[in-house]
Amino acid sequence: MSMIAAMYTSMTIGLADKYLVSLSYRLVDKAKTST
Repeated sequence: MSMIAAMYTSMTIGLADKYLVSLSYRLVDKAKTST
């Protein structure tokens, strides 16, 4: 049971990490185009 929970947690963290990275890239692109 704990093994499945660990896999689920790591997967969720991975998805959140990808989302944050794409979000930061988008913000950087906006900053570049605005200047």
